[in-house]
Order: sequence, then C-alpha cells, then structure tokens
Amino acid sequence: MIHLLSHKDSGNRGCEAITRGTMQILGLDIKDVVAYTNDYALDSSLGLDRIVTLKTMSGSADVTSFFFRLRRKIYRKFNKEKSFIYSNEYKKVLRSIKPDDIELSTGGDMFCYDNNEVIYINDVLHKKGVKTMLWGCSVGKENLTPEKIATLKKFSKIMARESLTVEALSPVVGSDKVSLVPDPAFVLNSEECELPEYFSGSGDCIGLNLSNFVGDDVSFSSLFTRNICRLIDYVISESSMDIVLIPHVFWKDQDDRIVCRMIEEKYSETGRVHYLDTEKLGYCQIRYIIGKCRFFLGARTHAMISAYSMAVPAIALGYSIKSRGIARDLGLDPQLVVNCKNLSGEDDILKAFLYLQSNEEKTRDIYRKNLEQYRQKAYDAKNEFLKLEV
Repeated sequence: MIHLLSHKDSGNRGCEAITRGTMQILGLDIKDVVAYTNDYALDSSLGLDRIVTLKTMSGSADVTSFFFRLRRKIYRKFNKEKSFIYSNEYKKVLRSIKPDDIELSTGGDMFCYDNNEVIYINDVLHKKGVKTMLWGCSVGKENLTPEKIATLKKFSKIMARESLTVEALSPVVGSDKVSLVPDPAFVLNSEECELPEYFSGSGDCIGLNLSNFVGDDVSFSSLFTRNICRLIDYVISESSMDIVLIPHVFWKDQDDRIVCRMIEEKYSETGRVHYLDTEKLGYCQIRYIIGKCRFFLGARTHAMISAYSMAVPAIALGYSIKSRGIARDLGLDPQLVVNCKNLSGEDDILKAFLYLQSNEEKTRDIYRKNLEQYRQKAYDAKNEFLKLEV
C-alpha cells in the first residue's frame, strides 16, 4: 500500500495537483494508494475519490478534554508540545502502516518552513522500517535545521523538483540519495470549462494570482500590495488588457480570496479588473483558464506550474527557492522571478512585467524548445519509485 500522509486537502489546489500528477505518473490502481484528507467532502466533490482511496485524517483524542489539555501543558513545559500534537493527530494512522508499505511525503515545500509534522511522521516510520520518499520537494540551505537534516537522512529517497534543491541537499545527505525530477503537476492536462465573458473581449487578459504569503500584510500599506497596484495602474492606463484575479488556495490564514477581493474592490469602477470565482473549479480547470491568459503573474507555485505548462509567458512572485529553481530549470530568464520578500521599491514587479512584455516571443520560444522534454522528465519519478518497491 502507498500512503500520501501529507496530501492535506484540495483547499490548496496545489495539493490536488500533486496527488493527481503522482497518480498519473505512477499509474497505480485506486485500491493501492491512500490519500489522507482533512476535507473529505471537498476532495470528493473535485473527483479525487475516483483516482485514490480517500481517508479522513482525524486525531485519536478529544482535544477539548481536560486530560488532553493537561498532557499538552506538561509536554509544553518540556518543549515537546509539537510532538505531542502530531502524535495525537497521526498515531492511529501510523500504527496502521505496515513495514512493506511505502509513504510518499508530498508536502512539496514543507521543509521550507519551521520544523513540522513531516519530521515526526518520517521518524516514526523509519523506526518501523517503512520505506519513505520525499516527493517533489523544495528545500533551501537556509531552511535546514539539525532536526530536518537528521530526518532527511532517514528518507529512502529524495525527489527534488528543481536543481537548486539538489545542490542544497546533495552535500548534506549524499548525491546518491537525491534525484532531480520536475514537480508531478507538470504532467497534467488542462480541463476545458466555461470561460467568463471578459475573455472574449477585444483585449487580452493578464492572470494574477496573489497570496498573503508573499506580502508583509494584507493591506495597501504593504510594499508588495503597492507593487501590485503600480502594475495594475500601468496596465489600465497604457494598454487595453484586463486583469483577472485567480485565487488558488482557500485555507484559513492562507486564503488567496482575501487579497484578491481587496484588489477587485479597489479597482471595481474601472471595469477591467475581474475576480474569478475558482472555489468550485478543480486544478485542471483553473489551468485551462490560466492557459487563456496572454500573461500571468503568480504567487502560488502550482498556479505558476499551470502557466508554464500552458506556455503562458509568466512571472513568479516568488518567496523561496522553489520559484527560482523551477524557472532556472525551464531555461527562463532570472528577471522573470521577483523576490517578493525582498522588494527594493514600488516598481519592482512592474519592471519585471515590462521585461516580460519586451521578451514575450523570446519566452514563448524557450517554452517551445524546453517545455515538452522537461514535462516528460517528470515521469522519471516512476523509475525511482519502482527501485524502492524492490
């Protein structure tokens, strides 16, 4: 049995994309793969129950009980609160996994943030003798902690989705343990759906995916948001193009809709800034709409992967190693990645867009030259997986 413990749920369409791409690459039967979800109803509504076995992730204790709160307080005193929480959430599932099973840790950029449940899960499974793969990951040298390094060495195989991660991890865990394989979402095809009427107008559309993850805060006082407004002001005054705001993540505290709605409201009177309601659209349908844009700017990695896959000239509004690494491996100009955690002024994003406009055909030529071969390389993950099954 193959277990996807880090699937989470499709409230982040990137999680949906990774699970769909993984199943397409591996070609496994639905009965052989379990994806653990925090939102069974949502995942089922998007059809994931037709390609994987979905199981609800639930804790083993009543988190509101007196005894749970007391034990949590004791663990907190000894700086082990996180381990206690993860044990409660994953203990029942981890007990059910057998030594001859395989766990694919599909969190993508989970190692780009604080020490988290991936470490706990991998450490427990390693002790049980279960083979584990870190699947389609991005990790920067600056992200590494002693705890992460220790658990990285316990993975049976690490599948890095871009070359910068390979360069960061090879000296740490050994080059034989790390392979370069593009993100599984690259293999997916778009799914046709109804287009909003503004796509049929005389002008072109610029897709814009925004996230509070890249700004200082969700307000017009942040440097990131001022950059976005400078871009929109330019597009409205100097072109006939429309702006389409495209949310991609709907999780609490990470909800793209908040900043997108804020921008829509500010520019409502122009009639040229539109909010695309993607809440009921699956990842491949959103990809289809992104593919109809002339240009795209995206904060979310898997929104950017859709733009790349559909050969749309695009700018990554990046905030970690993954944005730079994927763009580099595709052969794209470094100017098409904007480090939105380190903006120098209000025109940084506008300057990148002007560069993209000037190099539109060059960018399309890069796609024509590199994209198909790059996408096919994602299927190399199956060979690495089969080696693990032996």
